[in-house]
Amino acid sequence: TSNYHYMVPEVDESLSGELSSDFSSYLSDVKRGIFSLGEKAVPVVMGPVSMIYFCAFKFTGAIDIQRLALLEKLLPIYRELMGDIAALGAKEVQIHEPALVFDDASLASLFKRAYEGPASILPAAGPDINMVSFFEDIGESNYKWLISVRGINIISLDFTRGNNLSLIKENGGFPTDKVLGAGLIDGRNVWKVNPTLVGGILAELSAAGVATIRIQPSSSLQFVPWNLESETALLSHTAGPVLAYSKQKLAEIVAVAKNDAAFLEDATAKWNAYASALAADPTVANRVAALAEADFKRKEKFADRIKQQLPGLPILPTTTIGSFPQTKEIRSLRNQFKRNKITQAEYEAKIDQQIALMIGIQEALGLDILVHGEPERTVSHLHQIVVSVSLVALERGGIVCNASHSHSL
Repeated sequence: TSNYHYMVPEVDESLSGELSSDFSSYLSDVKRGIFSLGEKAVPVVMGPVSMIYFCAFKFTGAIDIQRLALLEKLLPIYRELMGDIAALGAKEVQIHEPALVFDDASLASLFKRAYEGPASILPAAGPDINMVSFFEDIGESNYKWLISVRGINIISLDFTRGNNLSLIKENGGFPTDKVLGAGLIDGRNVWKVNPTLVGGILAELSAAGVATIRIQPSSSLQFVPWNLESETALLSHTAGPVLAYSKQKLAEIVAVAKNDAAFLEDATAKWNAYASALAADPTVANRVAALAEADFKRKEKFADRIKQQLPGLPILPTTTIGSFPQTKEIRSLRNQFKRNKITQAEYEAKIDQQIALMIGIQEALGLDILVHGEPERTVSHLHQIVVSVSLVALERGGIVCNASHSHSL
């Protein structure tokens, strides 16, 4: 992935023959993890169906046939990989199949091919298999299929988005021979667990007869920042007490799983105090309520505005994307600055030189509209923008925490 999007795998003529694989580096990491953590080490494998679903096929022809053809090539490789993981002594393997959340009937046959029958990638014996989905519910047909697959021991569902709870309640409950991985701690936003919301979900799951629940994040925590303790400015913000990053969310999982009354009471009190603080200052809410239709219309018509926008350009002006790749020189500069090897002034001066270089290249190419390339951007810089925008939106009363809770039953 990049800062902005995932890089789409492309399938072209180069994959027309037999596929080869080399998982030596990955298996070495798995072996080291098992040696260090024992049974707590859980390898993660991207599922074959999602792998092919997210590919862009460059051949002409029916996409369903191309997906099936690629799946047939991948299945032997996956079977070998799963066997190698089992041989290392792993007690559990997570298979991530995010494509389970798509309402696409063509996926059903692919899932069945990959996980049922003689071609199945699931080992006959060995580690427990945890089938993981996230960011939405998996739909009725996928739910019914998933709970019927014998080789899947744990099913991890997202309870912060979609309606997986209703799927369980309306489709005969949850099988007693499987573990439900309840994604209750939101892995996709920066808000603290809301015990009221999570407690209600857990009560309904218990009422639906779910025998064994594993409390966990709704998704990987890679989607949220690392540690709120470093955000001294945010901690003093009105919303500070109800924020949680990855480190804090790990503590929430433990607290909810253990039904830590003190932790849950404190979280509830902080959410109540935050709601009261927002209600006590109606300034922004009143301004939003007073907006009229005219506030959403520009004063000048487009025909008048266009005359003032970049005059003298051709009908189809040329430009580039806003962000250029971060070069080795730029990364070196940033590293020197972080290590206090150069001053702020020196860093900014050298970044200005990089901007001048980028603009010079565009001028030499004859581009019509120039961009500065954003050499100064960093992931932390983007994160500050996202958090700032989120806090502004929250203060306007437009966001409700869709958070979670954990508990072992």
